[in-house]
Formats: sequence, structure tokens, C-alpha cells
Amino acid sequence: MIKLVEKEHCSGCTACMVCCPKEAISMCADEEGFKYPVIDRNRCVECGKCVRTCPITNKQKKNSVVDSYIAINNDKNQREASASGGLFSVIAHYVLEKNGVVFGAAYDEELRVKHTAIEHEADLEKLRMSKYVQSDLGDTFKQVDKYLKADRIVLFSGTPCQVAGLRAYINREDANLILLDLVCHGVPSPKLFEDYKAALSEKYESDIQNIYFRSKVLGHHLSTIAVRFSNGKLIHSRRLVKSYPRLWFAGFTSRPSCYACSFKEEDRVSDFTLFDSFKSAGQYDFKDDDMGLSNVYVRTQKATDLWKQIEAQVTAVKTKTAVTNKNDGDMIYESAVKNKARAEFWSDYGKLSYTELIDKYIPYSKKEAIMDKVKRVMVSTGLSKNLKIKKLLTKIKK
Repeated sequence: MIKLVEKEHCSGCTACMVCCPKEAISMCADEEGFKYPVIDRNRCVECGKCVRTCPITNKQKKNSVVDSYIAINNDKNQREASASGGLFSVIAHYVLEKNGVVFGAAYDEELRVKHTAIEHEADLEKLRMSKYVQSDLGDTFKQVDKYLKADRIVLFSGTPCQVAGLRAYINREDANLILLDLVCHGVPSPKLFEDYKAALSEKYESDIQNIYFRSKVLGHHLSTIAVRFSNGKLIHSRRLVKSYPRLWFAGFTSRPSCYACSFKEEDRVSDFTLFDSFKSAGQYDFKDDDMGLSNVYVRTQKATDLWKQIEAQVTAVKTKTAVTNKNDGDMIYESAVKNKARAEFWSDYGKLSYTELIDKYIPYSKKEAIMDKVKRVMVSTGLSKNLKIKKLLTKIKK
């Protein structure tokens, strides 16, 4: 009888589901809201393709870093609307200009996070900014394959496990496929995200229009979560607003596989790797204006060729990979840390309301309350543009 990878190791990449020739595998959510493959034994013919495709149990060819950079998008508006330096937008723009297709995580009309394909520049804003929840891939891998077979260039961006899953599913070299992984801290529960949104809507008596997980209202170094409501309110630096990422960073809400991630290493299957640059700029005399900087790892000849095509649209300095890893690359190697009380948290989930959960597991300290008030005053008075004050707050925050 076919047996898939153990649940605690499964990243939910969907490769096993989409490769099944009999459509015998479905992705079903568990009590924490994470989706796992379930086999319909009446349809399964024991061909073993799902087992042979799984990127967790099968070794893949990985690419080393050949060049590394600190870089920013020269388009100020695109950079400001991005989580860090806006490099994804530059790469995506190149693909779209070539009549290509770009896949990335986007909100749907109900603010659920799903992987989406775009073919027009106007839609690129949907894929910008971080979304701190595991995206629903659906049949994305099949869509990618369809475009590739139609001789279209495809850029796929996602977490390392999603990129590895797609690579395993495609299982062939294709010059038109560009893989871009985003250095990841783990993926939080979609189910908890729904409860979080409901709590916010109830608290502020309005539907949510958008959630900005990496708002730069306080700059890149003090980036904060912000929520815009349908009634026009924009709320940030509030306890309830910050509670969802706080639970995540505290180790309560990531997918179980994230605590022993199978993809935490420098070499990866992708062509590009992108992540925040916070600490390296000064070593290379690269101006940090607090609007966001990106670390870019170029891994393949395909990526090198593309980089040459977009160089005029970015400001970049070549860096040493070892230095970047030391300064900003902890999550390249390190898995998320599971909170000792995680099991207790999920035992209480459903018994306690969302606000009761945050009261119990992430109590609000006086220091944090003061910091939040200071941040709100900074925005209202314009002090949020003062780099010296923000650097001081960053140190206090730590």
C-alpha cells in the first residue's frame, strides 16, 4: 500500500496531488488549518508516482550561489510598495515584457491567500508584499506546466518547499522556467488567519480591505503590520493588529514541518533567492535610506543572463555570500523554533476565543505598549522619517 511522507515532515507542496495520474489524492485541512494529502484508496492504482515525486523524500539537484548582491529597484514607487528592495517586481516585469506569466501569492476577494497567475503589468501589485500565511496552491503546478508547454516564459515565486515541489513535479530542464524562492521563517495557519481577520473586523466594526504585513509606514527597519478597513481607517502598532505575527514569531502557529524544515541550506533548486538586507549595507558603502534593501542570490546561468538584462533598472553592489549569510541569512539555515507550549495552544484553540488566546499566550507588556504608542506618535508628527530615532528604537526593540 502506498504510504506518503509522515505528516510532521509534509510541507503541503501539492506535488503528490497534481502528479497523480488517477487524481486519487486530495489536499485536506486538519484541525490546525494546514492541508495534507489524503489518498482515495478506491482510485489509487499503487503506481508510486506520488512517492517518487515528493521533494521531501527524493534528492534534487541543487544550485550553488554564483553571485550575490545588495540591490534596490530604481522605481521608487514599486520599491515603497514592496516588502524590501522591490527586486521581485523588476524580475517579474522582465518576464511580463517577454509575454511571460508570473505566479505568486495574492489575496483573493475574501483576503484568503492563494497562488495566482498574472500576465499583465497592472496586476503585478497583487503579488507584491509578504503574506504571512500558507498560500493555497490549488492546481498551480499544472497551470505552470501548461504555460511551459505552450512555450511561454514562467516565473514562479514562493517558499523554498513550494519551489522544490514545483521543480519535482515538472521533473525536466526547461529554459523557460524561472524559479525564485523567498527565504522563509515558516508558514502560519490559514485557519488562524481567518479567526484573526474576524477579530479585527469585530473590534474595529468594519470589513477589512487589505492587510500589509510589511508596512513601511515606520520605514523598513521598523516595518510593522498595518490593516486598512473598508471605512477608510488604517490601523497599525496596535496589540490586536500585531497579535497574529506575534503568535507566529513566538513559535505557536507555523506548520509542523517548518520546525524541522527540509530546505534550510544555502544550495537550493531555484534560480534566484531573495531576502531582506538589514545589516550588510554599511560594509559595502551602500546607502540604506530605510525604504528597504534586498539580498539577491543568483544561482544559475539562466539567472545570470536575466540579471544582465535588468541591471539598468536596479542599483546594486556585489557582495560576499559568506558575509551576507552571517549578517542576514539566519533563516537560510535555521528552522523556525517551536514554542514549548505549542501543543497546549492548539489544545486551547476552539475552546478559547481569539482574544483569549492572545491574552494567555502573548501577554502585552508595558514596554511593548509604550513602544506602540511612540510609533503612533512618530507617524502623526512626522518623526517616522528621522533615521536616528528609528535606529534607536530598533535597538530598544531588540
